[in-house]
Amino acid sequence: MGKILEHDDTDSDRAKGKKLDNGFSETTKQWEDTFGSRYWRAGAMYRGNAPSPLESICLNWVHSNFGLIVGNGENLNFWQDEWIEGVVLADAFPRMFALAVKKSGKVTEFGIWEDGRWAWNVQFRRQLFDWEVEQWEQFHDSLKEFHLCKDFKDELVWKRETSGNYTTKSFCRLC
Repeated sequence: MGKILEHDDTDSDRAKGKKLDNGFSETTKQWEDTFGSRYWRAGAMYRGNAPSPLESICLNWVHSNFGLIVGNGENLNFWQDEWIEGVVLADAFPRMFALAVKKSGKVTEFGIWEDGRWAWNVQFRRQLFDWEVEQWEQFHDSLKEFHLCKDFKDELVWKRETSGNYTTKSFCRLC
């Protein structure tokens, strides 16, 4: 097995050509020119919007084994996170996403509290055409199932334990 590359994300170390801990004599700069130009950015696993191979593998694993529980909606991305079981809103309702005034933001930014109850308020750039109404109804039906709770934080839970807590034992059962 090869060694895992250890990437330091400081500009000064990269400028000095600090050697990688992988047994090769290439400098960090040479490594980034070869592999990193496509997949690496200092401090991140990807460059631009293109996921790295490692990120793609890790994301699939994370999505399979972790879930999100909606609380106050302050930590979950409305359009991009899978906070509704099995649904990423931007992917499931592409027309609604295209028409949305706000294309990014936390769940809590897409509604208001009225008399202590949560009311969704997703705004669109224009009135919907007749052929878009069916997707809007499906979108609305998905949202109306969820009501935020002011007093609870959003949670990341481990799906492999009924408690939702990660344990080494439950992880080992995956192998």
